[in-house]
Amino acid sequence: IALGTPSGTAVPYTITLTHDGFPQSFPSELLVGTQTTLAAFDFEAGSDEGWGLGSPNNASTGIWTRVDPRGTAAQTEDDHTSGATNLKCWVTGQGSAGGSVGENDVDGGSTTLLSPIFDLSNSVAARVRYWRWYSNNQGSSPGADTFAVDVSNDGGSSWVSAELLGPTGADTVGGWIAAELDLESLLAVTSQMRLRFVASDLGSGSIVEAAIDDLIVT
Repeated sequence: IALGTPSGTAVPYTITLTHDGFPQSFPSELLVGTQTTLAAFDFEAGSDEGWGLGSPNNASTGIWTRVDPRGTAAQTEDDHTSGATNLKCWVTGQGSAGGSVGENDVDGGSTTLLSPIFDLSNSVAARVRYWRWYSNNQGSSPGADTFAVDVSNDGGSSWVSAELLGPTGADTVGGWIAAELDLESLLAVTSQMRLRFVASDLGSGSIVEAAIDDLIVT
């Protein structure tokens, strides 16, 4: 890296390992500068900290809620944050203790979790890291729905797709999975940045559950 390289510059590199004559390459990148945490949410606070429901939100059950989740075959029993006193995350619906897998999953439409607005106008190499849970592989018609992660730079008036999970694949069978968004690769970064997470049941008969925890903006 040359002296004077601007902060925020992404410098690509590749590590290649060779064993018994067979190489395997692992591409990555190094960001120049000091990383600063601009916002961090473990969702354990006494308030929702500006997070809430957005549009579309027309599902009949399974609406996003911030709770200590009650697990099912499709939904997490525990949040992602470490520590015995850290219990809460955002999940799609909260069923009763011992309830069935489909008691309060997403049904009949979509439910949207909306972030507060972030001012990233003075940031370079802006990133969002979070942990997500998504399951649509239960029920009589598995693998029929998707989970959308969208980003806005005008406070939510318009959106671009950042991630679309499903309808099948390794990200659709539950379990906490780490995700990262390079915001500047998606759209111009402004003072009106916003995220939304949309879980939908638009197919027939699938059990749809999602969760979000430990989100950091850097």
